[in-house]
Amino acid sequence: MLPLACFCAGVVLCAFLPVLPSWPLLLTVLLLSWPLWWRTRRLWLLALVAATLGLGYAAWRAELRLAQRLDAALAGEVVQFSGVVRGLAKPGEFGVRLRFEVEAVDNPAIRLPPLLELSDYRQQAWPAGSRWRLSARLRPPRGAANVAGFDAEAWYWSEGVLATGSVLKGRQALGRATDWPARIDRLRERVAQRLLAGSDEARAAGLVAALAVGAQQTLTRDDWQRLAATGLTHVVSVSGLHITMIALLVAGLLRRALRYRPPLRRPLWWGLGGAVLAAGAYAALTGFSVPTQRSLWMLVVAAVALASQRGLSPLANALGTPLVSLLLTPLALLAALLPWPWLFEAAGWVAQLFWWWVDLLAGAPLYAVPQLPWPLLLAALAGTLLALLPWSGSGRALGACLLLPLLLYRVPPPASGTLAVELLDVGQGLAVLLRTRQHALLYDTGAGEATRVLLPALRALDVRRLDTLLLSHHDGDHDGAAASLREGIEVGRILAGQPQFYPGAQPCRGGQSWAWDGVRFDVLWPPPAWQGEDNAHSCVLRVATAGQALLLSGDAPLAVEQALVARYGAALRSQWLVLGHHGSRTSSGDDWLRQVQPQMALLSAGYRNRYRHPHPQVLARLDAAGVTLWRSDHDGALALRLGPGQGELQARRAQAARYWRPPP
Repeated sequence: MLPLACFCAGVVLCAFLPVLPSWPLLLTVLLLSWPLWWRTRRLWLLALVAATLGLGYAAWRAELRLAQRLDAALAGEVVQFSGVVRGLAKPGEFGVRLRFEVEAVDNPAIRLPPLLELSDYRQQAWPAGSRWRLSARLRPPRGAANVAGFDAEAWYWSEGVLATGSVLKGRQALGRATDWPARIDRLRERVAQRLLAGSDEARAAGLVAALAVGAQQTLTRDDWQRLAATGLTHVVSVSGLHITMIALLVAGLLRRALRYRPPLRRPLWWGLGGAVLAAGAYAALTGFSVPTQRSLWMLVVAAVALASQRGLSPLANALGTPLVSLLLTPLALLAALLPWPWLFEAAGWVAQLFWWWVDLLAGAPLYAVPQLPWPLLLAALAGTLLALLPWSGSGRALGACLLLPLLLYRVPPPASGTLAVELLDVGQGLAVLLRTRQHALLYDTGAGEATRVLLPALRALDVRRLDTLLLSHHDGDHDGAAASLREGIEVGRILAGQPQFYPGAQPCRGGQSWAWDGVRFDVLWPPPAWQGEDNAHSCVLRVATAGQALLLSGDAPLAVEQALVARYGAALRSQWLVLGHHGSRTSSGDDWLRQVQPQMALLSAGYRNRYRHPHPQVLARLDAAGVTLWRSDHDGALALRLGPGQGELQARRAQAARYWRPPP
């Protein structure tokens, strides 16, 4: 077992490397360690050989996939190609997302990745298994890089999606694919349509379809948010738990059925074989995703071990058997396979019971766990294993002690007189978290839902309450997540450049100031009774420690910058400047930069955004002023520490560097 465990450890290690190991290095380790182990039979040498082989195998597979990555020269370009729709298309509020397998490219000189994720903002129909010739604007997969939250780039890599794109006008139907994946996908689509049409309770029917054929697109965004809030997302996403339960149910039924037949040779093989076949059929029916593939292989290994009378870890006995896995999943599968209305009605009733439970839990107070340092995370993992394994009471007690950091750990706050700044990667928007020792202020929220970036980041940084939410002005990319944020975290007060748009908000006006834990906050704009266009209402905030200062101006235009220069002059000087209006040429003028004299500029903008921010003129102004620029679209979230001495900056994308992340 030790060589296998070390081989697996080498495979896992590869996923965390910033660059792939060189083949000469791996071969050198093998050539040195293998003969030594052969002569000495030392266990640690065998472990080293196995781990090196695992790392080499993973690196080889990674190089094969990296070779399929989208050519950097094609990023943002329009390409014509043909292929087939894989899986089930996912209609959404703004368009349809679909997986598209490339069969041929019109230009033979262009090589595309085999699997793409496309978005069709015209919301056309994309039947499962249909073939098309189309044009799309492609780009490498890109996601936000924050201290916590969904890692879209890791997910795309695990799914084998090496490019994304948007479908353009003019597609040509090429008929239907006839291979077995397309046939299964069409079957899944028909079953999902039948299940959804068979009930007036859309929410319950959507859950049944998701569990029966993996049609997760039937669940709404609100449903997913409630599942995430209650920690029940894994119950709805078909994974190892569902595959295992189906296998156990079939194995149990076969065992009972075989009792009434003449004795068979090797009855255990019949039961295990039927269980594995049933699990494989269910995995195929639900889309054969990466988690189901992994679970199916583990089930095959377990079945072989049982059939050969080998011992197995009892970890499987510790898996919970919740309502969904024990009752709803089998009912949903039977309702999909058999034309009996009462089965679907029973599944729908159980689904409604499940949603009632989710809604009840979602309304309860949430206990958020901050991000653990690696040593404590490893200790918690070891504690989980000790608690689950069949040790004596002392072993379980030790495991419980190792799990205590999950409940007791708190992120160390900034020291008095120090300001911790987190410019979050929210795409084309702005959200900046400012923390002192005992207080927290969020400057703008970005667009979308707070559950996407803001709340995971706040929980990871152990921010349980916002003393102040400052909304610079009324614009969707600055305040779009404000409402959902207030539902997820306590907010003390709201300051806003346009307070009439937010219930209970106070006006943000020049001259306001306060001090938190040795850090001074000064509002510089807008003046009282100010009248102007939306961007000109942007609340301008300067935050200063004993030795450093940070200046934020929202979307304030050049005219506001000129007014501030005339009013405050040298008092504007700040070592750190958040560029106005995401780097638009209507902000960050020469006079502004000359007076502020920043050493570092921070830019929040979306990757390859349609506004083409930052503007080349702004980049030229910064270069002429000798200002170093950090960009969220290239560097991810930016973490600063401003104190009495020199400020420190860390880029989250560099912190989580992986060989599979696309270059800027």
